[in-house]
Amino acid sequence: MPKKFAFLLATACLIAPHANAATVRTLEEELRLETGEILTRLNQMVRDTNDSRMFITLLYALVDYKDHTVQLATAGHPPLIHYSRAAHRASEIGQGAPPLGTRLDTAYAETGLRFEEGDVLLFLTDGLYETINGKNDLYGLDRLAEVLSEHAHRESRQIREAILSDVWNFKGNAEQEDDITLVVMKAVPEAETSDESGPPNLAASEGPRS
Repeated sequence: MPKKFAFLLATACLIAPHANAATVRTLEEELRLETGEILTRLNQMVRDTNDSRMFITLLYALVDYKDHTVQLATAGHPPLIHYSRAAHRASEIGQGAPPLGTRLDTAYAETGLRFEEGDVLLFLTDGLYETINGKNDLYGLDRLAEVLSEHAHRESRQIREAILSDVWNFKGNAEQEDDITLVVMKAVPEAETSDESGPPNLAASEGPRS
């Protein structure tokens, strides 16, 4: 079984089918490059193949679940949230950079981290922490970090449910203006991995898009 897997989370303001297909092919062909270099090449591809003005926000991560490392690069996308059990705190991982498809001459940088058993990784879209309640208050990344820290000792599915429940309670009857995607990964002993076909040492749970 391969010891690495790639994780891609992206949103686009306009859909260009030929560009999307090219994006997938480019990722498959260039996996041996650093994540930042992949995004740099994708940015040029989107600019060259896009007939209309389209911007893509994207987080691309390469997770090595044997060595417990993550290499990632972001393009206008929310950072990865990493909860460290040893430090008892959550941190934002990823350098801010423009979305793909702009006319800016951008070189996307790779960021790396090491995770340990009990650590939690959150991959998400900005619709989660930009949720607004009836008082026009913003949910925010600080509150997200607090909820994650409070529930980080639980299983990945329970962490996801706790976060989404807190978001819904905060929002109340206010309209949800943006979609939400949340993927929770937790480093666990290999024996605790529930899906035998998936990578050992990581338990993942994906939240709803709404």
